[in-house]
Amino acid sequence: MLEVNAQAQKSETLIYNFKINNKLPIYQFHLKLPTSEEDSGISIKVFGKNSYSFVQEIITDTDLSYEEFRKNKTEYFSAVDYNFDGYLDIKLVSVIASGLERYEVWLFNSKTKRFDFNKEISDLSTPIPNFQTRQIDTSDTSSAGAEHYYESYAFKHGKLYLIKSDQQTARPGKNGQIIYVTKIVRERRFGKMKIVCEASFDLESRVTLLKGVLSKCGDFVSK
Repeated sequence: MLEVNAQAQKSETLIYNFKINNKLPIYQFHLKLPTSEEDSGISIKVFGKNSYSFVQEIITDTDLSYEEFRKNKTEYFSAVDYNFDGYLDIKLVSVIASGLERYEVWLFNSKTKRFDFNKEISDLSTPIPNFQTRQIDTSDTSSAGAEHYYESYAFKHGKLYLIKSDQQTARPGKNGQIIYVTKIVRERRFGKMKIVCEASFDLESRVTLLKGVLSKCGDFVSK
């Protein structure tokens, strides 16, 4: 369902071809990148019917350089179905940091045949669609590996709702070594987020259940 063809043009424009849906013609995207450190603006011109019909122009910003895009052109701009409606949406990497990535995401509108910016998904940390659960999974991890924050979201009537969160924090000692980690897992129950497990884990592999059911906490990660 996805057809990609990225190439450089006039040293500042990359061209992508995405098959958004089998019933639609291939969409072509002309990505004009910033050519200096002072310029962070990106222009995305969208064409339908194999570049014969102009659809829209998207103007946005990125923290990434032109050279970074050239090296990773098929990773930094791509198409994926975020809302599980059978149409591919587009995402642009805007931030890459230790333990997370952020994307600018535009959802395909099957009525207008255009792409609409979605702030809810764009505000998430490393959002990845899970096609088995039909949910969007996010992750934010520290460089140490012992801390993380995972979330899962689901669409309902076009709106994104938090379904589950998994937060693990670490307490370091005087020498910087981790003394213990604490994990809190919440799930949506009857319209509200509830703690289903809260537990701690020390260096001697002792687990202390503070609240809820221990199996809901899953595995602890310590490094």
